[in-house]
Amino acid sequence: MCAITASSLSRLYPAHVHRKPKRFYGAGHLHFITCSCYRRHPLLGTQKRRDLFLTVPEQVRKRYRFVVVGYVVMPEHIHLLLSEPQRRPSRP
Repeated sequence: MCAITASSLSRLYPAHVHRKPKRFYGAGHLHFITCSCYRRHPLLGTQKRRDLFLTVPEQVRKRYRFVVVGYVVMPEHIHLLLSEPQRRPSRP
């Protein structure tokens, strides 16, 4: 990222938003994740695309051994409710 882009990004977020979020692990909490498709386009609008999308969380679930408590896949966004993984993820 160039210096110009970095400085303009810093103006987009309030001072209290951390650039590198803290990670908390081991408390046994559930995690709620939600995200939207690019510009809220209905990219998950067909059964084939939803099935293809669900293969990725399933691969990650098997690798890190966590429980998917529930999920909703809609044409333009998703919701996931997950347990913490039994296998601690490596740091990026």
